[in-house]
Amino acid sequence: MDIKKLAVILSLFIVGSVFAVDFPIPQPPQGQMIDTHSIAMGGINVTSYVYRSSKKKSELVDYYKELFDKKEFKLILDQKDSSRDKRLLRYRREDLVMTVAILPKDGETEVVIAKYIQPEGTAPPEERKMSFQEMLGQMPKEDEAGGDLDVVPRPPDSVRIHSYVRGNVAVIIYNSAISVESLRDFYDNQMGLHGWKKNKDIATGEVARSYNTEKGLKKASPMGMSFASDVNVGQLMQGGRKLLFHGRMGSADITLLNAGSEDEPLTIVTINYREDEEIYGE
Repeated sequence: MDIKKLAVILSLFIVGSVFAVDFPIPQPPQGQMIDTHSIAMGGINVTSYVYRSSKKKSELVDYYKELFDKKEFKLILDQKDSSRDKRLLRYRREDLVMTVAILPKDGETEVVIAKYIQPEGTAPPEERKMSFQEMLGQMPKEDEAGGDLDVVPRPPDSVRIHSYVRGNVAVIIYNSAISVESLRDFYDNQMGLHGWKKNKDIATGEVARSYNTEKGLKKASPMGMSFASDVNVGQLMQGGRKLLFHGRMGSADITLLNAGSEDEPLTIVTINYREDEEIYGE
């Protein structure tokens, strides 16, 4: 084993074991790995592996229950999600935690296995707040799957980090290396050329205050969003803009949040679009 790697793990999590680091990922029977990725969540490094197997979901649930029982793991979560026909199993041995999600997909069964070290008595990754710098560090460097909109221009110098489309609604999120004010000017110009009319141009800080007043919140809470303690909420909200447009194509709200600095601009651009017709371009 790489001693430096083990030292880093020990320094991060106080305790750990050779068993925890070396335990191999149990590939499903008749399975093939199709993806793997790592992400830091609240100080925990989570490595995930995605497989496809020709075995049925019930067979794989039985397989993993038997396998982890033989390896002397303790079952700490067995959750059923009937809406997605998904089964979630979580096991622990010493400080090693293995989470297995099993669900049917495209005529096969998808198995997602996450492996991480979590000392006893500490919160799991999903209950920890990711620091803002961790969030920025984990953002994609290339476009995520999905598409851009024909009717709303994509921000310049950007990476698409999220794409959601359901029926006549789309939410597309980008990181742009352009400042909020420059993007504000860009959309003022380009949306007009695309046939849109701007209804409102609001500071996001004002939007947050209105939300808090409506919800009766005494503590500042930017539109119900939860951030880690190191995030500069004032920078994000006070330095941002919310642009509201309408036109024959529907309605489009564009939110610009300032996540960068004067020397290194970074703007998170969220486009919320609603229309009755087909919204993706060819």
